[in-house]
Amino acid sequence: MADELETMQNDNNVTETKTKQDSEIKIQTTNAEIDALPEPTERNWAGKFGYHLGSLLIKSITKFEVRGAENLPKDAPYIIAPNHETYVDGLIAAMGLPKDHFDKFCSLAAKELGESRGWFGKLIMRVGRGIPIDRGGSARQSLMVCIKELKNDNILLIHPEGTRTADGKLGIIKGGTSFIASKADVPIVPAFIDGGYEIFSRHMKWPRPFKGFMKRKRLILTYGKPIYPSDYANSKEMNQALSDWLHYMYNNKEIPREYEHENLEYMQKLAARQKRREQRRTAADSEMGNAEDQRTSL
Repeated sequence: MADELETMQNDNNVTETKTKQDSEIKIQTTNAEIDALPEPTERNWAGKFGYHLGSLLIKSITKFEVRGAENLPKDAPYIIAPNHETYVDGLIAAMGLPKDHFDKFCSLAAKELGESRGWFGKLIMRVGRGIPIDRGGSARQSLMVCIKELKNDNILLIHPEGTRTADGKLGIIKGGTSFIASKADVPIVPAFIDGGYEIFSRHMKWPRPFKGFMKRKRLILTYGKPIYPSDYANSKEMNQALSDWLHYMYNNKEIPREYEHENLEYMQKLAARQKRREQRRTAADSEMGNAEDQRTSL
């Protein structure tokens, strides 16, 4: 979804503005569209039960730690922008929130998560108050959804990388998150999840919370200090601050990156593909060189 939000910065219909007044005008001119936008999924008893059960499981089977909770703004709205390592990062990122903040917590989610991913997908939508978005829809609609929910005093989860990491490395921090924060005039709370890739990466069908015989793996959630739009000249500078913080946290990880089981298999396959690609490139260069030699000899 961050890929779609990124394109908003090049959309002639939603140009970057410096004043809150101009931002308000643009929102007011689209009231009919805003009324038709999807709403966050209701967190009913199943969603609340799923959150408490999931939180209990994480705290029971991992050495879970929350840091920087004092950095959370006292009041909503704001954006939480964590790195993306696991299938349940939304749950993890919310586990340090006060109850009244968690009640306002919501997130963008692909519509198919609640439609074609079975009971687990539906439960995730309930837990995270997922806002169903059509991946093939317009980026403008995604932007409008985000601004609407922030204007409604919600706390919005956005992964600035856009997708879960495949190789365990931090991806490119795209500008959509900062653009939305700038347009809605709300702070970004950067967050870093350390250790998630080793526990439940995108390559795993089931979590691997133990190392050896019943030795729990560590999992650390850190909230950084809020990044306020008013402190930066534009959303690009704001995004650089977000990127700098996330890269600092990644480069100073406490939990070493380890490749085991499915993660190791993926890295081995990736290395094999890269080797084959390099061999094909070398062979092609060699053929071109031989052809050039033949033309020169003639």
